[in-house]
Amino acid sequence: MPDGKKRTFKNYDELEETYNELKNERTQLSAELGDLIKPVNEKKELMDSYLTDHMVNLTSAQLLNLQNGVESLSRLACSFEAALSACCMKSPAVFRLSFFL
Repeated sequence: MPDGKKRTFKNYDELEETYNELKNERTQLSAELGDLIKPVNEKKELMDSYLTDHMVNLTSAQLLNLQNGVESLSRLACSFEAALSACCMKSPAVFRLSFFL
């Protein structure tokens, strides 16, 4: 049974009746679930449509330029970190002062 309890049936007709009741209940619950999910699915379709209409595919050249920009930014951050580290080694007071400027 759905609640996990065992149930014995006196005859086949009682078993069949219980089966049909459970089947009807499942159908009813499935319909209710469909009604509950319908607004969510409609909003998802609208979102997918919007994204399809408004998202621009990047060309391979644009992707390459984007990748190069990220790599140069990464190199710049590494060199800044190295310079900052060297500065702190020489004079921690200078670092503390420059941090507030």
